[in-house]
Amino acid sequence: MIDLALFAFVMAFLALGIARPFLWVLAYIYIDILAPQKIGWTLTPEVDAMIVTLGGNDLLRGLDPAQARGNIDGILAAAEKAEVEVLLVGMSAPGNYGAGYKAEFEGLYPDLAEAYGTLFYPDFFTGLLAEEKNAASARSETVQRYFQGDGIHPNAEGVALIVEDIGPAVAELAARAAERR
Repeated sequence: MIDLALFAFVMAFLALGIARPFLWVLAYIYIDILAPQKIGWTLTPEVDAMIVTLGGNDLLRGLDPAQARGNIDGILAAAEKAEVEVLLVGMSAPGNYGAGYKAEFEGLYPDLAEAYGTLFYPDFFTGLLAEEKNAASARSETVQRYFQGDGIHPNAEGVALIVEDIGPAVAELAARAAERR
């Protein structure tokens, strides 16, 4: 089902006209928590840009935000070395780990985006929340209809809302990548 959501995500971008004349290289890479340097294996000269959106599994496991920061930092360093444009997409932390954890985790994204000069989109689930003005978080009951049965991954309708919301940031990423060619 997750593959279907990824397919819908890509098709929605193409339908929005964000196809620009460059090659779409899709790679779903599981980056081992202890080896984020593996991203370098995929950053071949054909790759112009990438979207970095991760942290959900780190949140579910209660990973120390400093370790999550280190992992994302390693990915962004590899992208910088390969001269690949990046859109870093943040993730909101739930409040159940405490206010300090939430602030530290959510703060790592804008900090790293600034440090590396990447484009930044604050929260992967913003498109879902925009639909529900009174929803406090992506996990509120009013937003759950946009998630698969696992309650974690967005369904096709949720993906469509996310794509619509993040689309302008992706278009800006595509424009940056085109300028570098």
